[in-house]
Amino acid sequence: MESARAGEYLDVRADFEDSYRRLAPDAARLFRLLGLHPGEGDPSLGAAAALADRPEAETGDLLGRLVAADLVATAPGDGRFRLPGRTREYAAACAERDETWEARDAASRRVLDFYLAGAAAADVTLDPGRWRLAPAFDGARPFTGKDGAWEWLEAERENLRAAVETAYARGWDEYAWWLCEALWHLYSLRGYYRDWIGTHELGVRSAVRGGDRAAEARMRTQFGYALIGRGRAGDAAREFTAARDAARDAGDRRGEAAAAEALGLVLIVRERWAEAVEALEDGLRLAEETGDPRLVLPARDLLGRAVGGAGDQERAVRILGPLPDDFLALAEPDRHGRGRALTSLGEAYLRMGHPDAAINFFGQALEIMRAERASERQADLWCHLADAARFRRDSAAERAALSRARPLYEALDSPKAAGVAARLG
Repeated sequence: MESARAGEYLDVRADFEDSYRRLAPDAARLFRLLGLHPGEGDPSLGAAAALADRPEAETGDLLGRLVAADLVATAPGDGRFRLPGRTREYAAACAERDETWEARDAASRRVLDFYLAGAAAADVTLDPGRWRLAPAFDGARPFTGKDGAWEWLEAERENLRAAVETAYARGWDEYAWWLCEALWHLYSLRGYYRDWIGTHELGVRSAVRGGDRAAEARMRTQFGYALIGRGRAGDAAREFTAARDAARDAGDRRGEAAAAEALGLVLIVRERWAEAVEALEDGLRLAEETGDPRLVLPARDLLGRAVGGAGDQERAVRILGPLPDDFLALAEPDRHGRGRALTSLGEAYLRMGHPDAAINFFGQALEIMRAERASERQADLWCHLADAARFRRDSAAERAALSRARPLYEALDSPKAAGVAARLG
């Protein structure tokens, strides 16, 4: 049986070789360079053009020839090109045999540049005012709208993960952590935790290997938020502590403030309210020293949550009350931040015994999180609405809200799904 399989493989390879040898030189070159595409995902026309270093129109013509030769397949509707079966393996072998090391290296860098440019453009489109470290964002050309940015990110999700893995494996450390920084919105809003953790483990290692302490702080902070989402508060605290130390070493006050804020969040998650208040008051002072409102406002939001958790709802409302409008008043309005602040206000009013006001705040926040495509935040808000319904002794509304939260959590493989299932019985 083994010899039969080996013979079948040799026959298939011979067929590939015959088809490949019949190609014109420029089509043959594109075919073998497609074998260098990261991972197992299917390249778009843009990615193929980047590999070949040719205009998209010319690349499209060449791809048509490869389709006619049965070396590349197309999928109706998605504009992608597939190398079926063992074709990808054969294309990579041709590249190894027929291209110089320098040409292979250049093609791999070009396709990573393509994915980095797209990810940076999408991130800038989704949140123009976000603080960023990587120079990849300088001059990034935004998409025409958020819908276009989201469509590109979702379509390229598998390839983006593979691009990080390829960059790390090749020792291209800056590419790895730059890509991770650009993927913040895709992972944090959509809740793709497996991709988030897998890529950011490599992002942290790349920053450490490259000796860039500011980048290490950034990566550890983003990575820590993924760990919180998976219920790993202890691991997150270690990452945030290491991030704070790295930022201090780098003289990066913004990075230090961001890590301090994140450490306060860990204390909130653990319901260590008094410690959280103290830590977040210190973190707010750090944020205010930077003069960056994109750090100050989230720090105030977390402080308000901690104060409310500690039992001082009047102070919590004083802290939180202005924040929804403050987030909108930024030079680049932060609607996601507004949604978080409305959520925190709803929690404070519910603790004060005002469920109707809480429902109003939660409802406003839910609409924002839907528009932002923030899946886990939507599920959290359905749970908050269930809490408000329970306070009003409206069991039907409570159950209806929990039934909306459950599939959202389950789709994310969130540990919160079990708690919702237990409440539903």
